[in-house]
Amino acid sequence: MFVVYGCGDAPHDNPLDPDAGLFNPILGHIRGFYEPHRPLEGIIVKAPQFGISDTTNSSGAFELLYAPPESCFITAANSGFQACSLWVSDNTEFRRNVTIYLNALPRITTATLTSTYEATWYPSPFREWIQVSATVVDADGIADIDSVVCDLPNDMQIRLIEGDQLGRWSITVSGEDLGTLGVETIVGFDTVLRAWDFQGSSSTGTTIRLARVVRDVASLVDPVGLEEVGSKPIFQWIPGSPLFYASQQIVVIRDDNGVETEAWTSQFLSIAEDSLQINTTLSIGSYYWAVYTVDGFGNRGRSREAAFLVDIDD
Repeated sequence: MFVVYGCGDAPHDNPLDPDAGLFNPILGHIRGFYEPHRPLEGIIVKAPQFGISDTTNSSGAFELLYAPPESCFITAANSGFQACSLWVSDNTEFRRNVTIYLNALPRITTATLTSTYEATWYPSPFREWIQVSATVVDADGIADIDSVVCDLPNDMQIRLIEGDQLGRWSITVSGEDLGTLGVETIVGFDTVLRAWDFQGSSSTGTTIRLARVVRDVASLVDPVGLEEVGSKPIFQWIPGSPLFYASQQIVVIRDDNGVETEAWTSQFLSIAEDSLQINTTLSIGSYYWAVYTVDGFGNRGRSREAAFLVDIDD
């Protein structure tokens, strides 16, 4: 999209005499779409009918000096901007004062698609979901980003939700919403993300794939079954045996009459580890813990949880 207006006589040293009848130069500037309409450098301006072109300088200025005197189309384009074309008449005053405002396209800088699988006790043996996340920038400003859309391989389209962090968008979709096979429905297939601005222009498609669902998870050994322990318990478990690179992470949750808060999370551990003592002091209360198996792509599989009580302040 573009806006064009005359802005008065622009100073220019023309080595050719426009009155000679051979040429009628086209001169102008390329600027950003929104105020303060910053000059855009490196934009390629062409008059395809005549086979001539120029690239804007640091002031956004261009010169098509060898343009014949008849009317023609000119185009302005470069990577990261919405290309546009303009019909330029043979009016000399207009040809010397062309201004085009180019809309910068949104750009996805990072995109991730990961799955989480959690073994559960009730009411079903597991729950699972995917999370799609993207970081989006726009040379016209973050405020120009209208939406981020994800086309899943099962012909499902979802819109991401803008987060608290500027330019960060994400959404979580449960396996139940993805089809009869759950998250497995989309494993290994192309998922395409596009960001749209308020001018109706979009970024180029960014393709990502879900690598796997991590279902080979650990089995917890101790503490379990509301066992009473001290304030620095030792956790013991049987690791999963995934056939891919993976690490482990322990998460401890405090449960205050249904209000759950994260009490402690370990660093990532080797997949061979099967015990660890907590390195902080838990206050007296009710807790549960679980072990996550995490692959190299950030996909996570969680063991069933086990509850315990801290009743000794040591």
